[in-house]
Amino acid sequence: MLAHYEVIEKIGAGGMGEVYSARDTVLDREVAIKIVPKEFATDADRLARFQREAKVLASLNHPNIAAIHGFETTPDGTFLVMELVEGDDLSVILSRGALPLDDAVDIARQIAEGLEEAHETGIIHRDLKPANIKLTPDGKVKILDFGLARAFAGETAGEGETGSALTMTAAMTQAGTVLGTAAYMSPEQARGLEVDRRTDIWAFGVILFEMLTRRRIFAGETATDILAGILKVEPDWTELPDDLPPQVDRVLRRCLAKDPRQRLRDIGEARIRLENPAAESGELSGVVKAYAAPEKSRSFKAGLWRWGLYAIILAAVGLAGLWAGGRSETRTLHLAVPSPEGVDFAVSGSYPGLPVVSPDGRYIVFSGKSETDGSVRLYLRSLDEGKSVALDGTEDAQYPFWSPDSRRIAFYDRNEGLKTIMVGGGAAQTICNAGNGKGGSWNDAGEILFTDDYNTVIQLVPAIGGTPRPVTDLAQDQGFDSHRHPQFMPDGEHFLYLARGAGGQDSELRLAHVDGRPHTVVMVIPMMAQYASGRLLFLNQQTLMAQPFDPASGELSGTPVPVANDVMTIVGAAKGAFSASADGTLIYLKGNAETESSLYWLDRQGFETGTLSDLASYATVVLSPDNRRAAVTITDRQAGTTDLWIVDIERNFRSRFTNHPAEDIYPIWTPDSHSLLYSSNRGGYFSVYRQDLGGTGEAKLVLDLGTDVFISDVGPDGRTLIYSTQSDGTALDLWSVDLEGEPEPRLLRRSPGDDWAGCISPDGAWISYFSDESGNGQVYLAPWPGMTPITQVSTTTGTWQFWRRDSRELVFQEGNGRVMSVTLEPDGREPGVDVPAPLFEHASVKVEGPWLDMSADGERFLAVNTIASDPPGFCDGWLSLVEGP
Repeated sequence: MLAHYEVIEKIGAGGMGEVYSARDTVLDREVAIKIVPKEFATDADRLARFQREAKVLASLNHPNIAAIHGFETTPDGTFLVMELVEGDDLSVILSRGALPLDDAVDIARQIAEGLEEAHETGIIHRDLKPANIKLTPDGKVKILDFGLARAFAGETAGEGETGSALTMTAAMTQAGTVLGTAAYMSPEQARGLEVDRRTDIWAFGVILFEMLTRRRIFAGETATDILAGILKVEPDWTELPDDLPPQVDRVLRRCLAKDPRQRLRDIGEARIRLENPAAESGELSGVVKAYAAPEKSRSFKAGLWRWGLYAIILAAVGLAGLWAGGRSETRTLHLAVPSPEGVDFAVSGSYPGLPVVSPDGRYIVFSGKSETDGSVRLYLRSLDEGKSVALDGTEDAQYPFWSPDSRRIAFYDRNEGLKTIMVGGGAAQTICNAGNGKGGSWNDAGEILFTDDYNTVIQLVPAIGGTPRPVTDLAQDQGFDSHRHPQFMPDGEHFLYLARGAGGQDSELRLAHVDGRPHTVVMVIPMMAQYASGRLLFLNQQTLMAQPFDPASGELSGTPVPVANDVMTIVGAAKGAFSASADGTLIYLKGNAETESSLYWLDRQGFETGTLSDLASYATVVLSPDNRRAAVTITDRQAGTTDLWIVDIERNFRSRFTNHPAEDIYPIWTPDSHSLLYSSNRGGYFSVYRQDLGGTGEAKLVLDLGTDVFISDVGPDGRTLIYSTQSDGTALDLWSVDLEGEPEPRLLRRSPGDDWAGCISPDGAWISYFSDESGNGQVYLAPWPGMTPITQVSTTTGTWQFWRRDSRELVFQEGNGRVMSVTLEPDGREPGVDVPAPLFEHASVKVEGPWLDMSADGERFLAVNTIASDPPGFCDGWLSLVEGP
């Protein structure tokens, strides 16, 4: 007897004590008793903490969690009283072989339900493994030992603690450790870092993989071997069953992301997918089946979808009489289309390739970004066939748009200009130079409206190629810094475009004519609108509205009505992710392109070592020379403008530095870490301002050239400013100017391509910079201030650069985000660079500025991580379609 419990038999043993079945003679029920080890029970402080924690764990009440009934201390021992669960644990069941698919999914769903209940109350398991999961004779899953691994370490089972994670990891490598525990540890747990609910989500994924394959993902003779595999080895996805539903596959891949920031953030997402894995298919199959108009059976408008086994009709909705003039006459379908397997929709603020429906409503084209190597290309999806096909020859494609006959697709190749390609495939044809265009439109006369950069006018060019001519005038358009996103009206001569405001000026939607006659302002609006079927579609926040519109006069009439909610907006591009065909077929992406992001420290291997500051929409991050602060840019999601903030690293908080309705970008610290230089368009174009951290905080204009100036560095002397600006006949050229002497700019580098992002080494002997004069962006190095000879540093691609304090190491990012390092052994005017060596992978490079910076000693990096959330429906990118009447 232990107190009033009659011990029956020993049923298990482990590192946290022996377990016995027993009978509660007071309540007359069967229970399980876990005897606390004597060395633990004699530690008064540890035992008291455990008792307090046991009370928290006892609050869990869920059918998929084994309950804790009590905690007892008697002269004969200290023990925990728990629910007695009959049946085998999952490790025993798996020893008999892999589970049938339906059984594995059902068990996983129940595990997810139990984890979700605990996570919602702030409790995580930390030792989830098959031995801690029991299956009752009637098929009910029970999770055992919730939080006990942490509780036995004498700490809370809540989230966000690091101490015992490090202790547990160290203990795992000692002789005698049960290898089954190590096999289910998350990468961050294996490294002894902070753990949260995502460590349970990882273990959940490992268990599901094992149920489907009867094989542990990470195996080894010692715990050290296993932990090494967890950190470095990818699962062998080919071992999964061939008939695995795509949503189960997606759950596995998201749960088993080694980077916790890319992992599912909530086990409830997995639970929802597993409740009906066939309902949210990641693969579409079958053809359109006609239901109304047999003569148009090959069109989307004429058919219902056949999704094979996986039907995914989300809702049947009306568009408030948008096209039919009355709700009762409108017949619509609201469906969802996922991005291709292993591909995300490319929705970055700099180079988006938003989905666009063809004029005949039969196709969708969009840019997709590979989850594996970050490469971008166009994908074509026929709404009849239900499968996305990658188009060869469309690498780095952005802003696709259609020919009026739906037979060709135009797009921007940021390296080679405006191109077109046939829907059926074939070689892409270059129309003209336009490396960073923002939208385009094609009329029946074979003419294309386009922009060639982010800060230029609308131009007109023959679709077969030729010399473009401007059709808008930005130089005389005071207060506006870009004309973009043109759309031809039905007459093929009038067109809509967005004039983006600068320096506090509101953006305008305008109606113009290709002959250059004065424009008409249709409305003041921050995002581009679209004309379709007699209506103007525009965004109010993330609600898509429609209002009758006369494309000849530019006049609106009637009352705007809502069409769709939660439509994605690309703030940096001033564009909503929606598109409508001539017959009223509407497509749009739901959710946010980029949600809040975090700042986190990385070591030279790319492992996370800590986080910094609160969540926000961070873009650029630049460390001060003394490494005590960081300047960051944060985008206001509503206004669409960017301000500078200062993050105090030592005290871990941030404060606003600029608060102006203009764009404040490209912050640069002065060598004393007391001031910031930055580019701002508060005067209508980007000039350079200086602002001290203390004092009045007023900005001082220090360089105004009457055109856009983008700064990249200030030399160690504190007075030599490196910047880039565009000259007639060239792209961006690299310049310097003495801020304290006569403002006489010195041309450093001019080539047919862009030359920018120059950085002077801390010892003042070298300057590195970026140039795409060769066709691919590369990093170059030259003596400072002589600028000759020039040495190419990067071998594949190169963008942003970072110098170590001793000027003997230059770190840079490749175009795909990979961080590379080269060492310098100077010999006179030769830098003596070696072959670049990879350090770690990071997010894709953004034109808005570097998303990471290196500490002065080169030992760690402060980086931005965008935390992407799944759009509604818990899919990795969904394209919603609404069919018109």
